[in-house]
Amino acid sequence: MFIHGSSLVFNADSNYIRIGLRLYFRVLFIFLALVGDFCCGNRVKLLLLNEDSVPISMMTGWLGLISILKMWTSQKRIPAGFFGILMIVAELMSLSSDLLVSGLVRPTEIPGRCSFGQGIVLPENPVWYDSVPTSLGNKYAIASQAQATNEKNGGLRGLYLKVNEASNFRADMRDVIGHWNCVDIQHDVLYDQNMTLTAVITDLVDRGYLYSSNTTSYKRDGYPDDTWDGLLAWGPSIPDDAHQLWDVKASMTYRRNGLHERKILRSYHCVMNAPPYEWVLKKIWPYSALNQWILLTHGVLEQHGLFDQEAIEQHGLFEQKTTEQHPLLGQKPTKPVTEVLSTILECMTMIGWQPELYSTPIGDPTQGCLIQYTEVPWLLFGFLLLATLSTLLMIAYWINSSLKLRSVLKSSDQYNQLIKDETPNDLVGWMTHAVREHVWYSCNNDNAKAIVLSAWSFKSDRRLGLQLSDDNPTRTPPRTRWRSWLPQLRSTIGIWAGGSLFLSFPRLFKQKYRERSTINLPLVRPTRQEEEGLPAPEALIRTAEGAGGAGGAEEVEEVEEVDEVEEAEEIEEVGEAGEAEGAVEATEATDHML
Repeated sequence: MFIHGSSLVFNADSNYIRIGLRLYFRVLFIFLALVGDFCCGNRVKLLLLNEDSVPISMMTGWLGLISILKMWTSQKRIPAGFFGILMIVAELMSLSSDLLVSGLVRPTEIPGRCSFGQGIVLPENPVWYDSVPTSLGNKYAIASQAQATNEKNGGLRGLYLKVNEASNFRADMRDVIGHWNCVDIQHDVLYDQNMTLTAVITDLVDRGYLYSSNTTSYKRDGYPDDTWDGLLAWGPSIPDDAHQLWDVKASMTYRRNGLHERKILRSYHCVMNAPPYEWVLKKIWPYSALNQWILLTHGVLEQHGLFDQEAIEQHGLFEQKTTEQHPLLGQKPTKPVTEVLSTILECMTMIGWQPELYSTPIGDPTQGCLIQYTEVPWLLFGFLLLATLSTLLMIAYWINSSLKLRSVLKSSDQYNQLIKDETPNDLVGWMTHAVREHVWYSCNNDNAKAIVLSAWSFKSDRRLGLQLSDDNPTRTPPRTRWRSWLPQLRSTIGIWAGGSLFLSFPRLFKQKYRERSTINLPLVRPTRQEEEGLPAPEALIRTAEGAGGAGGAEEVEEVEEVDEVEEAEEIEEVGEAGEAEGAVEATEATDHML
C-alpha cells in the first residue's frame, strides 16, 4: 500500500479489495449494533436504579432502520433517547458504505517496470549484412503495435532498446535511447494545377527542399486526364550501399476541393539522433527502404486527415470540416505531420537489421509498463476511520456503563438485582416479561423463574396461554429424538472401539480402565427440580391437594407423570453404567488371557 495522488493504492485485485471492505463494514456495523444494544440496556438499568420509572420508548434496545421509522410514524418519538439518533446514523452509514465501496474502489494503472520476456532486442554488436526493412510481416507488426500501445498508455515516443507485444507497454526514460526529429523548414511553395509532377520534383530539388531526384520517391493522387491532386515525395541524403549515416527530406501537398486550384507544397527535414542505432542506419539501403515505405506513409497521412489544405488555411490543423467529395478529410487530425514522419522512420529503424522476433535482453530485463493497482480514495478511507471510531466510542461507553452498574449492584439489595436480571430491553425480553407478568397474576410466583417462550401462545381471545400439548409454564422443552438415541449409540461405539483397541494394544489401556473401574459413581443423583431450583414434587403435590377440585387432581396426575419419566431416565442411566462396567470387566478378562 502506498499513496498516489489523492488516493491510497493497493497492489491487489479490485474485486478482493471490495469484498474485504464490504466484509469489514458489515462486521463492524453488526458489532456496533450488538454493543449498542448492551449500552441501551445498561442505560435503562442505571436510570431505574436512580429513578422510579423510565418511559417505555427508552426500552426498545437497538433497532433497525425500518423499526425506527415505524416507531417514529406511530409514536412520534425516537426510540431509546439519544441512542435513537445513533441508530439512524449507523443505519445510514451502513447503507452508504456499500455505495461508496461500489463506486469509489476501482482499478487504476500506474507506471512502473515489468519483466520484458522475449521480443525484438537491439544487439550489442553490429551485424555483418546489409538490409532493406519492409513494412510487411511480423517484424513491422510487432514494432508498430508497440508504438501504438505506448501512445495509448501515455509513454515516451522514440527509438526503443527493445520492444514486444505487451499490451501494458509504456516507455520511460530507461527505454528510449534516441529519436528521429522532423521539422518544418518553413518554406512553402505554391504550384499551379497544370504543372507536371516532374517539373514540381525538379523545382523542389533545385530549391534544396528535396535531395537528388535519383533518390527521391513520390506517391501522387491523380485523375484520368493526368492531372494530380495530392503528392508526397521524400528521399535520403545518400544512395544505397553507401554505409553512411543519412537523413531524409520530404515534401507534401495539401488538396483543395477544386481541380484547378493552386496547391501548397510544404517541406520537412528529418534527422536521427540515437548513437546506439547509428550502425543500424549504416546497414540500411535508404533509397530502397524509403521507396517501399512511401505507400504506407501516404496512407497514414491520409488516415489522419493531413491533406486538407482548405481546412488548414481556414480553420487550422485540428479544425477540419467534413466534405462529401473527400470523406476521409472529415476526420479530425490527431497528429501533426512531423510526428507521423518521425514515428514511421523510427519504426523502420527499429527493424532495420532484420532482427529475431524472440530475443532476450542482455542487460536490463525489464521495460516500462502500466501496473494494475486498486485505488481507494481518501473519502472512503476517512469514512472507514469514522465508522471504526464510532464503534470504539460505543465500546468505551459500554465498558463505562457496565462498570458503573457493577459497582452499584455490589452494595444493593435484592430489588436492584431484579432490575439487573429482569429489565426488558429487546423483543425477546418484552415477550418474556409479558409471560412473566401473566404467570405472576394467574399462577404461583415461583413458577415465573424459568419461562420457556416456546410453551406459550397468543390465543384468539387476545390473551396469553399455554399451548394445548403443554400446560406447564416453566417446564423445559421435551427431549428431542436425537438426545434419546445418542447415549445408546455412544455406548455401542465405545464397546466396539474399546474391544478392538484392547485386542491391538492391551497394555496401553489396561491401567487406564483399571483406574476408571475403581471410581464409585453415586446411585442417587439430584432430581431435575433440585438442579433447576424448582419446588420438590412433594411440595407441588401438597399444593395440588390443598387446591382441591378437578384442577388439583389434574396437577397431581401431572406431577406423577413427571416422577415416572424421571424414574425411567434414572433406570436407563443406571443400566448404561452397568453395561459400561460389564464392558470393562470383559476387557480386563481378555487382557488377562492375552
